[in-house]
Amino acid sequence: QFLDRILDALEEGFDDNQLAAGRLYGWGTSIGGMGILHFSASDGRFAAVVSDSGPVDPLLWYQNDAAAPALEHILGGPPTDAGGLPTEWYPNYARLSAPLRVQEGGELPIFVVYNTDDKLVPVEMNQELVAALQDRGGRWASQDLAHRSPAPVYHVQTGRPGVPGAWVDHGAFAFLEGKSPLWLEAEAYCPDCPLAPDEAEAVWSGGLAVQQAGAGLFFEAVLPTELGGKMLEVLPAAVAEGAELRLSLSSAAGLWASNVLSSEQFSGEEGAVSWVEQLQNTSWRPDADGDGEADPLPSEPLTLRVESRGGGPLSLDAILLLASSPD
Repeated sequence: QFLDRILDALEEGFDDNQLAAGRLYGWGTSIGGMGILHFSASDGRFAAVVSDSGPVDPLLWYQNDAAAPALEHILGGPPTDAGGLPTEWYPNYARLSAPLRVQEGGELPIFVVYNTDDKLVPVEMNQELVAALQDRGGRWASQDLAHRSPAPVYHVQTGRPGVPGAWVDHGAFAFLEGKSPLWLEAEAYCPDCPLAPDEAEAVWSGGLAVQQAGAGLFFEAVLPTELGGKMLEVLPAAVAEGAELRLSLSSAAGLWASNVLSSEQFSGEEGAVSWVEQLQNTSWRPDADGDGEADPLPSEPLTLRVESRGGGPLSLDAILLLASSPD
């Protein structure tokens, strides 16, 4: 009822035209992640939502002894009785269970951001939601930012400047705008340590087939073929001063597009240049024909290669890839 009252209050502040279908976008962190998923499942006017580190399934959360008393107080009682049968309060839990609501249907685009090492919200809840989205299909995305931000509780991944915080926010906003984010993350990042070639599978995550070699001087990622016809934006989060990165996209026929980025574009002091401006300066939109305009990706498989142009070790924290339709 509390969450419903919030949505009612929002409606009172807007007229019907402002709350037309497809005009609402939602973003919730922690308990707000559960809230925004409940709002959007209950109201068909949302175009897309982002849930960051939310306790998105109270049925699963109830199994946590510390959370059970609070949930009983808020939702009226336990979801099941001693024999495991649903109680009169079970529907209250089910209404707030994002995985169950996803299984019931609907095509709302959802971006789930979480952290395996989260000390406040059991990761199983968000993993359950991701599994439900995989079964449902449609437009959705997820990212586990394990080992990223912020210690010691690793809770709430967005709303923070720096690396990778601003990149995560950028990817979330891009998702709300209709783009598809792919996040490649160096889980064992060390700014002074080259990435060993035999650690590719353990070090890099993000759902792409990653190949790495050359004593930490470069890595390669094979892009999904379904990106054919899409526009691509590449944002490397590199922090080594004086470094130059060469980025290239190649197919079996040879080099398709390439570009060089200098660390001067993304190593400015925090506050001197806004992170939004830094991200705009860092992004590479592949231009295959050299006319100064970005080009849609070809349909054949492409390999993204990132290397240290000066020949030194590759110091790289993460790469954000944003795919979108040409229009």
